[in-house]
Amino acid sequence: MCRAQRVRDRGAVPEPGGDRPDCDSEVLEFVFARPPGTTNTSGLPRRTTLQKTLLNHLDQGGHWHMGRGWTPLP
Repeated sequence: MCRAQRVRDRGAVPEPGGDRPDCDSEVLEFVFARPPGTTNTSGLPRRTTLQKTLLNHLDQGGHWHMGRGWTPLP
């Protein structure tokens, strides 16, 4: 899996203008089944490692970003 990620990243295509939009609400929606557009993290559980990591990152002022890339085919 790591090898596949390295290969994919060689051909990574940055977002137009070099910006990667924040997708904090999308991550909260996926991990906690929150309504789309929700960014309030108060009261969310920290039971799993994923939940703890995600919320700790947001609490420290971090953001989650969307990314994309491509792999050239032979």
